Amino acid sequence: MALMPKILIVAGTDPTGGAGIVRDIETASHFSVRTGLAVTSVNVQDDHHVGTKLPMNGDIIRGQMLAALRSDKILAIKVGMTGSPEIVEAICSVLDNFSDIPVILDPVIRASSGGVLADDRTVTVIKEKFLKYCYLVTPNLPELATLTGEKLSENHSRTIEQAKKLLASGSKYVLAKGGHETGEIAIDSLVSSSRTTNFSNARLNATMRGTGCTLSTAIACAIAQGKSLEDAVKTAKNYVYQLLRERTASFSKS
Repeated sequence: MALMPKILIVAGTDPTGGAGIVRDIETASHFSVRTGLAVTSVNVQDDHHVGTKLPMNGDIIRGQMLAALRSDKILAIKVGMTGSPEIVEAICSVLDNFSDIPVILDPVIRASSGGVLADDRTVTVIKEKFLKYCYLVTPNLPELATLTGEKLSENHSRTIEQAKKLLASGSKYVLAKGGHETGEIAIDSLVSSSRTTNFSNARLNATMRGTGCTLSTAIACAIAQGKSLEDAVKTAKNYVYQLLRERTASFSKS
């Protein structure tokens, strides 16, 4: 029997399991992918607010990542909440020696409840030092605006322009997510220096915490299983869409 592929998840905690590492592990389990972990921050948060955050120091981050990377073959690295400039720099120092592993960054800046998870200094270090290590970045529209230092995109053409600015900062691909746009069709765009591929679904009247965690982890899992990036995005989007459809159905019955 073939060994299950393994990814490394670098992210913060959520005691409710609605987002963060718990949601990442659940997603990987669905795709039959094993996980190694590096906890960046221990958080007290729920659906309504973010309370206390306890970021780990850089040495702890490096130690966790190196232990995971040296113990097994890691086929993709998913990074979520970083939490501090020191943590971003610690992650970069490890990635310097593992440049062959694709890194998928879900640039967690604010929680769904509105709490800040990455301050301005952290965002600056992500832009200036981290993006060059990224195979794929998966920002929603507010995150895309923050990372480019611009206003929230008002149309999809502007969204693509902002995504290309992240490419100029070093990321190989950007998946610009259209969940915050309006209209009957939700469009996510996979942008590279040479092409843009759109993924469209009917917009659902449902929200769910942790969709960014789920999507980025599902992409990492599909890449670890040998899928192309476009197929990995399609697989991940279909999974998230199904979760949202189930949530819509449960609301309609209640």
